[in-house]
Amino acid sequence: MPLYSDKSEDLRLRALARHELLDSGAEAAFDAMTFAATRMCGAQIGLISLVDHQRQWFKSAVGLEQGSETPREHAFCAHAIEDPDSILEVRDATLDARFANNPLVTGDPNIRFYAGVPVKSSDGLALGTLCVINRKPGALSDEQRQALTVLGRGVEALFAERMQHLQARQRLATLYLDTPALLYLLDGTGAIIEVSHFWRNHLGYHPAEVIGRNAREFMTLSSRKEFLRVRETFWARGGCLDYPCQFVKKNGEVIDTLMSASIECDNLGRPERVRCVLVDVTHQVRLQRELEQLSRTDELTGIANRGWFRKLAGDQLHAARISDKPLSLVTFDVDYFKRLNDRFGHAQGDLVLSALAAQTTRLIDDDQVVGRIGGDEFSVLLPGVSELDALLFAEKLRLQAGTGPRLAGTGGPDDGQPGSPRPIPKPIWLRAVRTNGPGPVLRQEAGRNQAVVWKGTLGWGDAATDAAPIKASTEKGRALSGEPVFPC
Repeated sequence: MPLYSDKSEDLRLRALARHELLDSGAEAAFDAMTFAATRMCGAQIGLISLVDHQRQWFKSAVGLEQGSETPREHAFCAHAIEDPDSILEVRDATLDARFANNPLVTGDPNIRFYAGVPVKSSDGLALGTLCVINRKPGALSDEQRQALTVLGRGVEALFAERMQHLQARQRLATLYLDTPALLYLLDGTGAIIEVSHFWRNHLGYHPAEVIGRNAREFMTLSSRKEFLRVRETFWARGGCLDYPCQFVKKNGEVIDTLMSASIECDNLGRPERVRCVLVDVTHQVRLQRELEQLSRTDELTGIANRGWFRKLAGDQLHAARISDKPLSLVTFDVDYFKRLNDRFGHAQGDLVLSALAAQTTRLIDDDQVVGRIGGDEFSVLLPGVSELDALLFAEKLRLQAGTGPRLAGTGGPDDGQPGSPRPIPKPIWLRAVRTNGPGPVLRQEAGRNQAVVWKGTLGWGDAATDAAPIKASTEKGRALSGEPVFPC
């Protein structure tokens, strides 16, 4: 049987494969063409057949009760595609030497009449035929031949439309895979179907380590828990926009991302696909954290600055009033600090302040805060700490304050006299914050170098954000704040 040359046949088979028609599901548009051809030609059977390397497969069939393919060597259509521009018409197969002994003629479906118009790809390669078959000899009228030809062009238009769709999908897939963005596709259960090359390269995973696994497995534990908490909202809204979550690279590095996702549902409204895009904002998040930290931190000592401490103090005071739990505040400063700066220089003064801040930081727990309120003024918030325990803390801090750094360029015994190599023990005054009204105010005559309890109100008001206590401590002297003595 003469066929395409090896080279052209290879091109034809490649074109057939590109259309992704073989073994595809039934489609109404193709079935409509087959039905119309059968009716117009008065035929018992109508087919759209595709000729593969070893078989002909029926994309659409009318009047054929069983079987979706036949071997290629038995296919009438294999002969029809030899001349892509003409209809092959066999009026009586029993009288045609090419087909007389064909099993499809001598047995079921007992073909006698066959007429097939080749259906081609957009580049002119015959992929198969639109054909009509009868179990008795016959012939097409001119009108029927014309109708079959027109319907054949209609099938070719469906081929072309399919290719356009496939090419668009391929372009999208290429864009999806090759785009410099963190993209991934999930099924309805959250398992990863596909990820962009950039996603894999950026996170450092091999495809085999990603495909089939749930996307949550690549999130940090905290992000995973948070996503599970909002999952119902995610499905109900059909996705999310700029949802913050953290992912873990293969090397263990955590990245901050903003995730946007769109859920695609099937005909029953069940989630079928989830398309996600991640934007790596690690640098921006870290920069913002650094800026926030700078805005909250005292540049010299590294502890909370005045504004941030006031904010935290206000929050803690509000919480203490609601919960009726104790809240204590220790406030202290360095006495004669100006003299220290004048005698030893500001660099040495800064050293003292930094050392005092470091000593205090080592004494506090994670839920406690130390802040630099003024030049040499410090405060410590002690949420949940009783008056007695706060007093003990203040006493411990007072005693440890005497172990500060040796001042460069000084000498003499460590006796608290001018020229002493380190500060002597410093008095620290304790403020036990009350929420049930004012108490007695300690007077200045209480002296220095001791920890005492002040039972007055803070004067911060309902907002608990003004600086009245700090201001009062500087205006009213040691009645409201203890000043560690540094004699100079």
